[in-house]
Amino acid sequence: FARYLRERGYAENAVVVSPDAGRAEEARRLSERLGLPFAMLAKRRHGPKETAVTYVIGEVAGKRPLLVDDIISTGGTIRRGVEALLEAGALPEVVVLATHPVLVGEARENLSHPAIREVVFTDTIPLKDGGYTVLSTAELLAQAIQHVHTNQSVSALI
Repeated sequence: FARYLRERGYAENAVVVSPDAGRAEEARRLSERLGLPFAMLAKRRHGPKETAVTYVIGEVAGKRPLLVDDIISTGGTIRRGVEALLEAGALPEVVVLATHPVLVGEARENLSHPAIREVVFTDTIPLKDGGYTVLSTAELLAQAIQHVHTNQSVSALI
């Protein structure tokens, strides 16, 4: 994602945001790679399928949020996260990035929030619908295979 964000100019005046503590380490690594600040959304679960974003940890005011997740299913957490970021003063130019686009239920509606500028996925799951940017994982997978065969660290690629 880092190369794409730089090429598109999205890394200017931005903050990398994790939607929860579970994704914080990956989002923090991306923020370091881009030289950007890091923020995180604090959320509380109200059952197996319902969450509420309670507040934003970190400074997002006046910045473009780069909201990074591993999987997007319904997109509900993303939509509530976007709303919390806007309430905290973030610019209405959110870029959503996720590795795996499961996309079920109300996902398309939730990802159509007017403050979301672009949604970017990788090609790990084929998409039925268009309207999203899809990045190839082929180069990363090739590098991982090469690292395994040459006894190099695969985690260095992330």
